[in-house]
Amino acid sequence: MRGVVSLAAALSLPLTIDRRDLLLVLTVVVIVATLVVQGLTLPWVIRRLGIDPPDPRLDALQRARAQELATEAAIARLRELEAAEHPPKEVVARLERLAELRSFVAWEGLAADVDETPSAVHRRLRAEMIRAERDVLVQLRDAGDLDDEVLRTVQHQLDLEDAMLLQGRQEERDRTGLLEDLLPASPATCAHLAVAVAGPAPAPEELVCAECIALGWTWVHLRQCLTCGLIRCCDSSRGRHATAHHADTGHPVMRSVEPGEAWRWCYVDRVLG
Repeated sequence: MRGVVSLAAALSLPLTIDRRDLLLVLTVVVIVATLVVQGLTLPWVIRRLGIDPPDPRLDALQRARAQELATEAAIARLRELEAAEHPPKEVVARLERLAELRSFVAWEGLAADVDETPSAVHRRLRAEMIRAERDVLVQLRDAGDLDDEVLRTVQHQLDLEDAMLLQGRQEERDRTGLLEDLLPASPATCAHLAVAVAGPAPAPEELVCAECIALGWTWVHLRQCLTCGLIRCCDSSRGRHATAHHADTGHPVMRSVEPGEAWRWCYVDRVLG
């Protein structure tokens, strides 16, 4: 509370208490010491300790990775419930798709040269649909075909969904400029990325993950090794074969081969470029 509570407590002491003036002076000294002295010396202490400032690149990757792990846990739980309760397959497929979409949205911040992300398109189109629904409901009410109480109930459901869309738009505005931090203007941010940018990318023979095909799995996104040119699936995919490829070969840099994405990731230095 920046000393307000401490000063108020000291001033509330009875006038008859012994050494009240001394207590007031001590309170003011403590407030000045904790606010002024610590406030002025804090930047120097941070520099001396070598504390790094928040890194939006690491935050974006951590957020995507955390959402990916949460999605995996949700789908695993869904599989358990499916085996135990045998719900309709279309319900299971819908729930699995919704869980996967939450994970995909977390990776949209890494896309380059995209004016409008898929989730932004979804919010915009759904908002137009909600507006059309509201217009029809009001017309039905005005024509006497819909009771006011029923109208308020249906509108409340639409309002809740519209609020969620508004929150998504606000979060996207809050991330404005993050793409420039994730994809710096400089051609490279480490020695491995410098080599990867300078050299031509190997031409892939086929945009498929051969390991996923052999296992009968479906990948989410594809990545290409800039050392040998092999195509492997991303960390959002079930196999995570791009990371496994680096672990097996030591090849440092993978690039995205998805449309509209041009970023590269160095596994050694953990740098995005």
